[in-house]
Amino acid sequence: AGVFQTQGRREHQEDRSLVELRLGGLGHVHLLGVFDGHRGHEAAQYCADRLAAHVGRAWAASSGPEDCLSRAFLEADVAFRAGLGEAPEGGERPAVHG
Repeated sequence: AGVFQTQGRREHQEDRSLVELRLGGLGHVHLLGVFDGHRGHEAAQYCADRLAAHVGRAWAASSGPEDCLSRAFLEADVAFRAGLGEAPEGGERPAVHG
């Protein structure tokens, strides 16, 4: 797997990517992601750095890949917002979403 990015017209590259082969030592599980840094790179960088760990933790508790990713993105959103000093609120668009 490989990654190629172009910056476009923005002053800084805000997008991030993730290539995690054999996630958690499982030869048949790979995690690939492209994270769009809308209005800044912080959430995209958080996901690139930490989403694999969130997916790894969610794997054992999930009923399948879709449930695993949903759990992992929710956990990532809560953790990212906590790092910003924000509490998740109902009806608000998540900072990290899948």
